[in-house]
Amino acid sequence: MPILDNLTSDQLIALESMRNKFNNIETDINIMKLNDSCYLRYLKARNYDVEKASKLLIDTIKWRKEFGIDQLHNESNMNCVSKENSSGKMFLRGYDKEGSILLYMRPRCENTHNHENNLKHLVYNLEKACACLEAKGEGIEKWTILIDFQGYSMFNAPPFKTSMETLNILQNHYPERLKRALCIRPPFIFNAFWTMISPFIDPVTKDKIQMVNDPVNTILEKYVDMRKIEKEIGGMDERKFDSKLYLAADFSIDYLSLLDDKK
Repeated sequence: MPILDNLTSDQLIALESMRNKFNNIETDINIMKLNDSCYLRYLKARNYDVEKASKLLIDTIKWRKEFGIDQLHNESNMNCVSKENSSGKMFLRGYDKEGSILLYMRPRCENTHNHENNLKHLVYNLEKACACLEAKGEGIEKWTILIDFQGYSMFNAPPFKTSMETLNILQNHYPERLKRALCIRPPFIFNAFWTMISPFIDPVTKDKIQMVNDPVNTILEKYVDMRKIEKEIGGMDERKFDSKLYLAADFSIDYLSLLDDKK
């Protein structure tokens, strides 16, 4: 298997240990797929320490059951997602130059400040990101997050509690998924928020977070094709986000692909 080609003998032994540990664990495929790709993400997140990786994975399985991942598309959940998504504060749109999916975040578009529903919306998009990458079948599992801070203020920022839980979900329940997070034009007032939250960010994740100030394009074009990026953040694509179109589309299709298919 290609994903095993670059593993050392010790890493292969660790992978086999993970397989054996979870071989008899019954987990509904709608809750979580347990396979080599999954095991390796958790092993990498814990430096191939099998015990620590196993605990992290067990905690994730428990969290996914309690969160109700298998109910992601039911009517009640989708009503929440629809309301949260209507402002365009978070959605998937295209891929970076290396094939990782792009997750757009716009804090200024916070429209509810509802903690639980914001998390449902977050997880909906993270699961959609995984589905899009799996559908492409290129073996790429990571995402790049573009956080557009235009119009950001303490009044439209998500609640601190929600930001902390978002960090927890990203770090502990989607390990080795984040390639980079590009914070575009963060204003001065963002420094206070960053000071509060940064002690809770693990060093590996922190190294993937980059502040992008003017000239924005000079930095962004290293990672993305600016012709395919929304004009609002310096790109050349003038097509606006339509939440109804986004949510009505197949779960494994990102918004840019949907727009391109409609040409």
